[in-house]
Amino acid sequence: MAPEEERLQIAAQYEPEPDNTDAYNEFITERHKSKPNPNIMRGNDLHLDWATQFKRYKSLEEKVKEHKNLYQNRIKNAMDVNAANEISFSEKQYIKWNKQFIVKI
Repeated sequence: MAPEEERLQIAAQYEPEPDNTDAYNEFITERHKSKPNPNIMRGNDLHLDWATQFKRYKSLEEKVKEHKNLYQNRIKNAMDVNAANEISFSEKQYIKWNKQFIVKI
């Protein structure tokens, strides 16, 4: 085995397993960019299931974002109309809007 291949095999032992973190996404994206000759692989049923789940969750994420934005904008509008930077519900429940939009309820 060539020294370069041996180093790659050793390094592969310490690579992280795929998980749900942004860190892994960044790692795999950077590694993929460095591949010299991309090719096409044949997908199987497992890959198709992963792709289907990805599409499902991406669609849900978009719907959640739309609703999140709607309610955030409604709250911000109410605060703007009242020239307020805070809505108080109780001592421990409030919304603050200065540089950040913070909801504690």
